[in-house]
Amino acid sequence: MKGIKVIEIVLALALLVVLGQALRAMVVDATAEDRAFTHLSDRIQQTVLAADEEIHVTCDPGTDISDEIQAAVDALRDSGGVIYLPAGDFQFNTTVGRTYAERFPGGISIIGQGVGHTILRSDGAAFFDINHWGQFSDGFRISGISFYGAPEESGTYTNQGIRITNIVGFRIDHCHFERIHYNISVNSLAGYPQSRGVIDHCSFIAAGLGTVYGVSDARVWQEDMKLGTAEATFIEDCYMEGLGHPGASFGGGHYVLRYNEIVDSEGSIDAHGPGFDSSGRGARATEIYGNTVYQTTGEYGWTAVGLRAGGGVIFGNTFQSYDHYARFSIDTQGWNSTNDEYPTLDQVHDMWLWDNTLIDILYDPSDPDYEDDFSNPDRTVVSGILLYSNDAGVLIQKDRDFFLREPNMADDGFEYEPYEYPHPLTRDLFLSARPGDRVANLNWELAIGVQLPPTSTWRVDYITTTASVYTATEPLSTTRSHTLTGLTNYEWYTVTLSTVGVTPTLSDTVRVMPTDHLVYLPLIMRED
Repeated sequence: MKGIKVIEIVLALALLVVLGQALRAMVVDATAEDRAFTHLSDRIQQTVLAADEEIHVTCDPGTDISDEIQAAVDALRDSGGVIYLPAGDFQFNTTVGRTYAERFPGGISIIGQGVGHTILRSDGAAFFDINHWGQFSDGFRISGISFYGAPEESGTYTNQGIRITNIVGFRIDHCHFERIHYNISVNSLAGYPQSRGVIDHCSFIAAGLGTVYGVSDARVWQEDMKLGTAEATFIEDCYMEGLGHPGASFGGGHYVLRYNEIVDSEGSIDAHGPGFDSSGRGARATEIYGNTVYQTTGEYGWTAVGLRAGGGVIFGNTFQSYDHYARFSIDTQGWNSTNDEYPTLDQVHDMWLWDNTLIDILYDPSDPDYEDDFSNPDRTVVSGILLYSNDAGVLIQKDRDFFLREPNMADDGFEYEPYEYPHPLTRDLFLSARPGDRVANLNWELAIGVQLPPTSTWRVDYITTTASVYTATEPLSTTRSHTLTGLTNYEWYTVTLSTVGVTPTLSDTVRVMPTDHLVYLPLIMRED
């Protein structure tokens, strides 16, 4: 890496044999990028990798396919595996995983033939209930399926799409959801692994409430928001139109909404306060950035973001055609009307907003005629932000509870850094590296649903701060491994693996430092 020296310190007091694993862990002053590359196991620990067991479901178009999918889940319950659905337009009459006897644990993935090709329709039943059930919390992938709820002429919505409980490392991608009340709900109950994963490259149309409703039991409500970490549900690179809430959470929930296009929402991007569910707690954290949120109806939306609990960040978004771009509220369930005791339970606090672009916003603080309005404690407007209901204008204050700036170390004790984008679970290829004496042992896996033609080959490239680029091309190997030899110990190598002869090209990159396990301790030092 440019501007980094590797200094070898010889320990002369005694011959100290340093085990390779410990040696690789001793990296001083590593940047976030260094950490992402050096902790290789973290990058693949919860990924959804291809499984050996496969079932290809067959069903006549126009008939109910839910029983066939349930039978495939039953067959894979103990082993895990992949269920491939055929192309066609199918009815869906019964929820898969609806009881313990028919449980749908993690570790089982369902892959369709693509949006518009595999179509599932339900007039009332939820599609999948994927639950830890005390068995597997392993990740899964659902991809390439169109989900349709009750038809428009029915005047109602199918209540549930996909329900996830205590599953770690899930991915739902390249799917279409339409006319479903709760498209995807992500749940976590105390005593089990806390759900986390990613929803990407999906479209959501005309939902009664929203894209994702996340809930965590009150017993796992976290004091530490863990901003910028993997411990959240991520919604990225999706298209949403006509939703009640593009995102929402409660009961200690934490979600990240980033790089989505959100059109004509009937409600706000949301975080509920206490009392919405049986946990009695509000949402914990919300990270909203890089989104484009706008109205095309010719009428202004009320608020683009409307949060009632927790903290988080709102930055780098574009908001267009709203009265207010943000609203912070106090829900009645957490409010003591007799004395306005501060803070109320789980109220909005530790929220940072910066670098948002406002277009055609009625209460735009950049407008020369704009003025703050403190006349009504139930409807106070500060710097364009609406503080709404139950004395929110008194209980939620600028520069105490919310800040119109980026977090910084001097004032806040931390600097915010977004979690890796795209999310690691969205990769189709996962590369890892294990260092040895002047060698690096590479291993890689494909994500579920990724199949390569037998004529494919792999290309391996690496570069260091001192060496020129090295390139090797290997035939497709069933073991999917390669060893780089002739390397220099204690020097960082940036290694990229990519496919040849495949469109689109798959690639992944790691960094690795070879070691001979001797008495040197590498120090990574930064030059300004």
